[in-house]
Amino acid sequence: MGAGKAKGKNTDYQIQCRDVLVYLNSELRPYEGDGVDVPFDVGGSARTMDVALIDGERRITVAECKRRMDPTKLIDIDAFARRVDLIRERFGGDVDGVFFTKTRFQIGGVRAASWAGIDVIVFNEGQPFEKFSMSYQLYDTERCSRLQRAVQHCTGTVTPTATLQLEITRKTADPEPQP
Repeated sequence: MGAGKAKGKNTDYQIQCRDVLVYLNSELRPYEGDGVDVPFDVGGSARTMDVALIDGERRITVAECKRRMDPTKLIDIDAFARRVDLIRERFGGDVDGVFFTKTRFQIGGVRAASWAGIDVIVFNEGQPFEKFSMSYQLYDTERCSRLQRAVQHCTGTVTPTATLQLEITRKTADPEPQP
């Protein structure tokens, strides 16, 4: 998590992630410049955030965007969470953190992100904006397991070509005995 500016495909991925955040919340606009590689002077040093956006109520959203092939580890989430906390301290707490990766997160990273109030999202690079998908990685402390919430965005006309069946299985409480 260096303090430098991204180049090439890394910048392209940051721009994609920025555009998705703006799509999900149309109130967001770039914090500075185009919202990519934005420096914050916090904790005695300049910290460059991959994406920084702000809304009309001055709430800041910062994002880390990693293109690596290996799973994102707990240490990566911890480092990002520390930078988010420094920005929260500086701006009075109105800061959202989002960590994008193109592959997956280790379970410890998902747990830590949940505890730190950071969204973790698997988002493949190079998807056309007209039809992209991503999945939020969540952690359920009661079940001690990872959950996912998928999001898909499509524009244009969707024409069904087959029938899709879906079965949802949920754990429920024990049924009440019948008289």
